Amino acid sequence: MKALQYIGVVALAVVLLFFFVANYSSVKTSFECPGGLTNSNLTEPTTIFFRLEEYRWWVGLWSESDGNLWLEVPNISVEYYAQLVEVGDQIQIYYDGAPAGMFSTLSKSFSLDTHRGFFDGVCTQTAD
Repeated sequence: MKALQYIGVVALAVVLLFFFVANYSSVKTSFECPGGLTNSNLTEPTTIFFRLEEYRWWVGLWSESDGNLWLEVPNISVEYYAQLVEVGDQIQIYYDGAPAGMFSTLSKSFSLDTHRGFFDGVCTQTAD
């Protein structure tokens, strides 16, 4: 009977641990960024939006990335960046293993080589 109780307690602990990891392993923040999109030496004023998902420290046990980023150029394109590396107050963004840009959590400056050109701007956090 005690073995059955032990198995029940262990099963409950596993379920609770899974629930915690599934629901609290990341923090999502959305940003609006007015700036300029440069393509072929022509800079066009553009506002982009992105959602930054930062992983908690324990996700590093099974993932090399510190988060991911979804980028939207309204009515034009949506892009996904799966490899982020947090270095102090800077989040470095990679695409296919190559550096693509950065976001400063301190100054909120954002620069990224997108599929539409190079974007540079300063962001403000939006309500989710």
